[in-house]
Amino acid sequence: MISINKTEAKILHYVLNKFKNNQGVIEIKRKEIVEIYGISKSVLSCTINNLYLLENKINNSNKGTKNDKK
Repeated sequence: MISINKTEAKILHYVLNKFKNNQGVIEIKRKEIVEIYGISKSVLSCTINNLYLLENKINNSNKGTKNDKK
C-alpha cells in the first residue's frame, strides 16, 4: 500500500474536487495532474482507485439498491 504525506493529501483533495463534474463524478486527466501538481503517478493512481471504490460504496449505500455497474 502506498502512503502519502499531509501535503500530498491536501493537494489531491483540492485537485480531485476541481475535477468533479456536475454530477459529482471525478473526471480525471491524470497526465495534467501529474505534470501540474507534481504528484507521482503511483500515488495518484492508488488514491484515485481508492476514491472510486469509496465513492461507489457511498453512492450504493445512499440508493439502497443493488450495485450499479459502470
